[in-house]
Amino acid sequence: MSKGLSKRQSLIVGLLTGTVRGKVYGGADDGLSTPELVDELYQHEALPDGMSRQQAVFTVRRACDSLCQRGLLEGVYERGCGTNENRPSYAYQIRWKAKATNA
Repeated sequence: MSKGLSKRQSLIVGLLTGTVRGKVYGGADDGLSTPELVDELYQHEALPDGMSRQQAVFTVRRACDSLCQRGLLEGVYERGCGTNENRPSYAYQIRWKAKATNA
């Protein structure tokens, strides 16, 4: 089992902490939803081009869950967040935010 972060996880943390500038959404001051993270990872070429959108969302969600378990991120369920106008208003998404460090 790996002890460090994968390149994809490092990029997710970088996008959410602001150490990596987003190519699609710019800054992530209020966090990014899972689909927004997928868009960013595609632009940073951290996801394969042939990967389906559904698989990409699952992959990013799993990576973020792992980062939550490590204490680096926190996920908050929000109703109707994100950039998809076709999403019903009752649908929930997770908005991922970097956890504040006590340094």
